[in-house]
Amino acid sequence: MTNIRISDADRADVHERIAALRATVRAVAPPDQQEAAELVDELEDAILAEAPKVSRMAFIRDWFSAHVPKL
Repeated sequence: MTNIRISDADRADVHERIAALRATVRAVAPPDQQEAAELVDELEDAILAEAPKVSRMAFIRDWFSAHVPKL
């Protein structure tokens, strides 16, 4: 598998977008969905990993679609 290098500018963009997603999750996800906040952290890690974890990103997308469809 080839590792993909993310530029500093793209890394900063990911951090900004994840921060916005965290704020949205706090506003939209029900209080009993603490897992949603944890999955946002996992999403950031999956995106920024040395070898992006595409299957984990897909799982997180599917989880949000099933549990917090408002997003």
